[in-house]
Amino acid sequence: MAVTIRLSWEKDPEGYEVEERPDRSLPEEPGESLLSAASKRFDLEGGTYVVSRSKERQPYWHDIDKPHIFTKFASIRIENDAHAKEDSIAFIEAWGFLRRHTPIRGCRLKDEFYPWVAHFKRIIGLIEDKHWKDVSQYIEAFGNIGKCSVAFARKPQGSSPLLTFQAEDLLDYMWLEMMQEVGHGTKIRRCVRCGKVMSLGSETNQNAKRTYCSNSCRTAAYRARKVK
Repeated sequence: MAVTIRLSWEKDPEGYEVEERPDRSLPEEPGESLLSAASKRFDLEGGTYVVSRSKERQPYWHDIDKPHIFTKFASIRIENDAHAKEDSIAFIEAWGFLRRHTPIRGCRLKDEFYPWVAHFKRIIGLIEDKHWKDVSQYIEAFGNIGKCSVAFARKPQGSSPLLTFQAEDLLDYMWLEMMQEVGHGTKIRRCVRCGKVMSLGSETNQNAKRTYCSNSCRTAAYRARKVK
């Protein structure tokens, strides 16, 4: 039975920007706890951060019937630093931060964003190769994501309510979205040219045998073969 998965989320209407911050350090205070000192050091760590331009939050709804978010997330090119920053800010601009309680200091990409992209890439590789035992173990290892609540969505007057799973945050939603696609038999595959993630099959109206994400990738692959 298909279950509707919904996301009630928010993003900054004025957008986001990248900040490159240097490492800073402060001396430990007398009697300071280890937890306090560790928290302070983390907040002062340098690196690439994505921060909100304003303190406003604009709510939005997304559900499983709309274009998939997880394929865009897993397609972020973290292997190249310049592309990783470009793709990450574009994703956050479109969908917002991954977690509900992102610190005021912003999202540090190295620790709070790129690792999750890598996890999605890893599990999609396992799904693509049909390593279902490894997929199951991976899901069990990350049992703390994919959280949701059950609710009834209102439908037109006179019809029965719709049972829905309400994801806790954007990361949970993408995880549930990906798992539902696998459960439906949808083929999740990476473009053999650029690595972009595709969701293929009758559920998505995309040819399940497709190996390239676009005509440009197909053409580029053809030209590369001719050169060889």
